[in-house]
Amino acid sequence: MMNLPELDIKKIAVIVLFSFAVLYTDAAFLFKKQFSSLRATGKKIEQLQKAISTVSKELEKMNEEKARAKKENQGGGKTLISEEQIPSLLHIISNFANDNKVKIMQMRPVKDTAVQSPGPGTQIALSIIMDVSCSYHNFGKFINDLENAGQFMAIQEMRIMNRPDTDLEQSIYLILKTYVKK
Repeated sequence: MMNLPELDIKKIAVIVLFSFAVLYTDAAFLFKKQFSSLRATGKKIEQLQKAISTVSKELEKMNEEKARAKKENQGGGKTLISEEQIPSLLHIISNFANDNKVKIMQMRPVKDTAVQSPGPGTQIALSIIMDVSCSYHNFGKFINDLENAGQFMAIQEMRIMNRPDTDLEQSIYLILKTYVKK
């Protein structure tokens, strides 16, 4: 075996110690800063992913709402019903009332005179006379649903009267006007 001179061993030991010192300094200071920077970047990435997820869900809801509104208003406007659809229109009005906690005391359709339309065929004016009982705000929601319905309906007359037995509800006389294709 070959004996290395003592000076060479000392040189090797100094080089090894210096290498360990450099590695320790690098690990203690530089790696520490790099890891903290990586952790901060990771947190930012998580926040951005959550924001992107939220925006995607909101965009999906918005697109669904647009599609629903477009489906309800196909052709760009309100539709006129046929005589056979009068019972279904009354059912739609009844559903709107139930959804908005409006009590319908009486509802009756009354056909008015025939009206000549600019297109082919004639139309019949149909008045729907209603007596309802509800709170003022629920009545507003009910009217909003009627206005947003796909069928043409307009309020022709309305009278709101306080009910003597309660302060929370009003008695409302309402005439809705629509037109029916003959």
